[in-house]
Amino acid sequence: GLNALLFQYGRYLLIAASRPGTQAANLQGIWNAELVPPWFSDYTININTEMNYWQTGPCNLEEMGEPLVRLCEEMAADGKETAMHYFGKEGVCSFHNTDLWRKTTPADGRAEWNFWPMGYAWLCRNLYDQYLFTEDRAYLERIYPVLKENVRFCVESVVGTAQGYAMSPATSPENDFLFGEEKKEKLTVAQYTENENAIVRNLLRDYLEAGRILGIRDELTGQAEKIFEEMAAPAVGSNGQILEWNEDFEEADPHHRHLSQLYELHPGRGITEKTPELYEAARTSLLRRGDAGTGWSLAWKILMWARMEDGAHAAKQVARMLQVRDPFAEMSVQGGGVYPNLFCAHPPFQIDGNLGFTAGIAEMLLQSHGGELVILPAVSPKWKRGSVQGLIARGAITVDIAWEGECVNCWLTSKTDQEVRVRVKMQESRTVFLKAGNRVKFE
Repeated sequence: GLNALLFQYGRYLLIAASRPGTQAANLQGIWNAELVPPWFSDYTININTEMNYWQTGPCNLEEMGEPLVRLCEEMAADGKETAMHYFGKEGVCSFHNTDLWRKTTPADGRAEWNFWPMGYAWLCRNLYDQYLFTEDRAYLERIYPVLKENVRFCVESVVGTAQGYAMSPATSPENDFLFGEEKKEKLTVAQYTENENAIVRNLLRDYLEAGRILGIRDELTGQAEKIFEEMAAPAVGSNGQILEWNEDFEEADPHHRHLSQLYELHPGRGITEKTPELYEAARTSLLRRGDAGTGWSLAWKILMWARMEDGAHAAKQVARMLQVRDPFAEMSVQGGGVYPNLFCAHPPFQIDGNLGFTAGIAEMLLQSHGGELVILPAVSPKWKRGSVQGLIARGAITVDIAWEGECVNCWLTSKTDQEVRVRVKMQESRTVFLKAGNRVKFE
């Protein structure tokens, strides 16, 4: 019962905190109680703001994403100045924090968090993925200029390396590696990182795909195609893990809360079962990171394990999220869970864990990122029976599911005539023809 309650609670919180015409949901949503709140109730865009909106597509909450689209449009003016002033590049970029006034410049402090100009480009992944759930052409035309100006910055910024094009130098959000013969020196900045490169890969893929849908081939298309094809690929390290940096450096914190090197697994779409070596390396990376973390980190791990189609491990992370924490405890980066009122414990309170949890449950029930529609890909072994109505799959398909034991029924309703590949759990996938508006039962 708590699993279902926390899922619906996350939907309610986003509906309450992010409506068309309002500001986007910040780190506390709209529930900050402090004169000087944790992290100033800003928008941390090296994952947290993006996580707030991962549920809008699958949970049929398109309207709640409108404030995020507007935030991205309003960041353009300052983002253009930041790109030129800090890098001498055209286009737009933002470092890891923005706020009510849409600042895009670096925050004070250490390079491990402030030297990372990829926040705006990451937000673009949210914008385009939302289109895939709705296939709203007018919306795509609206967001295309935002994608384009971020692409302009990235294609001007990548450099050639022995492994291909890369953003360089680069960091992996808030993480350090050990360097030197005795491995005592903690460093942050590397030649390149998988996180920054993955963000560029996904941005270029989304931009090129959007251009094909809209029939646009502009001055950046050819350059974007070349760089996309020749980007440095994800690499596998000596322990079978996805490399976080350009070399097989040892992590200063092996259990770090960020999973930045696994961006291609989620929210990206470059690591799937169709890339088996990288898929297994992603699994190894998740196991090496461990199961503990802040509230939002636990939510991201639910999504990651769901993408691995490992319902048992995703369920372990769900159980961790439901651990009750002391609302007056000091800040920690390993004590995630919920407070008695079900607000997510970072700790302290951060709403992204609540909103990310809802996205994670949806991912356990339905996936559509890998070219097929998968029913119950990572259902918890404890959920022996259940039902869900109104989830959305990419391709603008409404999905209702009911199951008891191994008996699964689902109903698909498409906005358009289309053929889709459908798979239930680990069974063979089948091709189903959907006629616009017709509700098709699939057993």
